[in-house]
Amino acid sequence: MFTVFVAIIFGSMSVGRAFAFAPDIAKARTTTASIMSLIERVPTIDTWSDTGKNVNIIDGHIKFANVHTFGCDKTTIINLIDRFYDITNGKIEIDAIVISGLNVCNLRENIALVSQEPSLYDMTIKENVIFGSLPDSYDAHVGEKGMQLSGGQKQRITNCKSTYSKS
Repeated sequence: MFTVFVAIIFGSMSVGRAFAFAPDIAKARTTTASIMSLIERVPTIDTWSDTGKNVNIIDGHIKFANVHTFGCDKTTIINLIDRFYDITNGKIEIDAIVISGLNVCNLRENIALVSQEPSLYDMTIKENVIFGSLPDSYDAHVGEKGMQLSGGQKQRITNCKSTYSKS
């Protein structure tokens, strides 16, 4: 009889502890549903599609017409040009071609993004361009993360890197 009583007490305590996690389980279920809806979402821009016009050379004449987006900062403009998402109103043209009619993969192959704080490796400028006013010219080491260069010099090297990778 005592054994049954102890078993009931321990069983009740275990059930009580399990129910203490009920709010956390509910939160986990809601979060899992949100994550699964994101995973199963079909993108509006198919980056692997063969549809759209291919361009060989982009001169870089960009025109925005009646574009209304939230947060019209530099990052938003870059994301629109690279077609990470499409605009709902207006149009964006590159060299008089509406970008929504361009092949996304081809467009991104012909655009190089140089960030304001580019990544450089601790090697020579020549090696950074392949993979100014410096004393060793192209054989000068740039230091870890390009610390020995000015911001403009870093951007020029990154421009060279993006141009070199296209040829």
